[in-house]
Amino acid sequence: MSDYQWALVAIVPIAHRAAANQLAAAIDPDTGGIYSFDDGHGIKCYPPGTTFGPAPMFTTSAQHTHMAAGALLKADGYGDTVEFLGGAPFPRLNARGFADAQVLGLKSVMVVDAGPRAQYENYVREFIALNGLVTP
Repeated sequence: MSDYQWALVAIVPIAHRAAANQLAAAIDPDTGGIYSFDDGHGIKCYPPGTTFGPAPMFTTSAQHTHMAAGALLKADGYGDTVEFLGGAPFPRLNARGFADAQVLGLKSVMVVDAGPRAQYENYVREFIALNGLVTP
């Protein structure tokens, strides 16, 4: 049985992806989280109504505004994520170098959900749509 029994999905505005990458790296350092929301790793999300040209050289009628990512988590990472989804104080995240104000700032711009791997592992694209964004 894998240690990765949990999964999360997250969406962040591109202006805040560096901070979100730092949080992702702290929550599950074994998975390269520092790149979670970067181009080439995360999923570009576009405003509603964006149209897409043919593959493989997608053209879009709008620039992407958000990045989404999904990650598998070990129990510790899931515990950190559950704490993030709750309210302050954030002792687990404080121990990883994040002040409560930083966590609250990220909570104000990120959309995150997490749960059992079987339910969340392949949920990223649906999560993007449920949050009013589109992706090719």
